[in-house]
Amino acid sequence: DSLPPMSTRLPAFHRNNLHSSDTAMAGTEGSAALFLLGRDLPVLKTHRWYLDAAASISYLAESDVYINGNEDFPNQRAGNNDSSIEILFRGRGGITFKI
Repeated sequence: DSLPPMSTRLPAFHRNNLHSSDTAMAGTEGSAALFLLGRDLPVLKTHRWYLDAAASISYLAESDVYINGNEDFPNQRAGNNDSSIEILFRGRGGITFKI
């Protein structure tokens, strides 16, 4: 008794280009991030449906965002080479999630 070929036994999971990748990062100041990526993942037990998915979640202990709108610098564009380094908004403890 020999087993049938792998493609006959588990057709949904037998893909040569199946790919998944995970990345985790953490900083010394309390920030952390996690990124997950999957390509050609089988959908349930179907033989023809595959899913590409990416998800990330991050926590920033403190962030400086350089955007226009700081009332202390009404005529300067944030991020410009001629603008002040103080044109920023500071934030603490932000969580972002993206699918």
